[in-house]
Amino acid sequence: MRSTGFPPVVDERTRKLILGTFPGEESRNKNHYYANPSNQFWKIMGDLFCFDKYAEYNHKVRALLENGIGLWDVIESCEIVGSKNKDIRNHIFNDFQTFFKRYPLIKKVFFNGKYDPGVYFREATRDFSFIHSIEFIALPYTLYLNEEKIQVWSAALK
Repeated sequence: MRSTGFPPVVDERTRKLILGTFPGEESRNKNHYYANPSNQFWKIMGDLFCFDKYAEYNHKVRALLENGIGLWDVIESCEIVGSKNKDIRNHIFNDFQTFFKRYPLIKKVFFNGKYDPGVYFREATRDFSFIHSIEFIALPYTLYLNEEKIQVWSAALK
């Protein structure tokens, strides 16, 4: 079954973008980024930017935007059953060329996961020279938490 991802969470203040691969099944069902309770993304962000990980989704998103952080995924739509990146088929990428032209203040992109988002992003942008002015950083995937992951994310986003 074909699934469509979410629009980007960005505004004119966004300076840093966190990219995932594609929303997992629970996120797609709730129409929220990082909705799986096993994913500790909102705990990490809440600790960094002083909000409760259990706050309403709109409050959490607003807190990220107020701190210059945006969210998006590399893949716009695909065929997928479940949540595993290995099950993604027939994907279509988001339009990064238009996106980065519209949001030129974004100078850092963080991949949530050290492998999959970056691999897909390189494939999606292989012909784009404009991305040379952007710094790309792969961070550990936020599914399941340990102290090292918190420290790595904290150092990167502060």
